[in-house]
This record gives sequence, structure tokens and C-alpha cells, in this order.
Amino acid sequence: LYKIRSDMDDSEATLTAMFGHCTQELMNLLLSGHAASQMHDGIMPMEDTGLMLRGIEKQPWIGYLTYLEVLRYLKVGSLY
Repeated sequence: LYKIRSDMDDSEATLTAMFGHCTQELMNLLLSGHAASQMHDGIMPMEDTGLMLRGIEKQPWIGYLTYLEVLRYLKVGSLY
């Protein structure tokens, strides 16, 4: 459980969201083995704020999903 919390940007966040939907962290955990909060590669600094956004460590063989794709807010990749 400690490892999962350390993968997340917000260690107080939950893996399920409103109405029992899974969060991006849970989806990333199931697909890649890491509960990363973001979809980008690696760790990215947020300019000069000192905040570090944790992304995916390496590309998984199964592919990616984000719940925001269903809402058409963003598109992850183009090979589907």
C-alpha cells in the first residue's frame, strides 16, 4: 500500500472516484503496475513551483486508457 501511495501525486487520494468509478491512478496501476497520476512519460516538474508530476515509468505492452478519452477531453496515442 505504501508503494501505491508513493506512486500517486496526492498520497491522500483514493483509487475510486465519485459513483465508484476508478481513478486514473487505478487504471494505470492495473495496466502498468504503477499508480501514476498522470499519463506522460516519467516525472515532470511544474515550472518553478517545486511540484513534480509523476507519469508512467515505461510503456506497458497492453496499451493505455484514460477515462478522459470517453469524455473526449483528450486522446492517448493513435494506434488503436
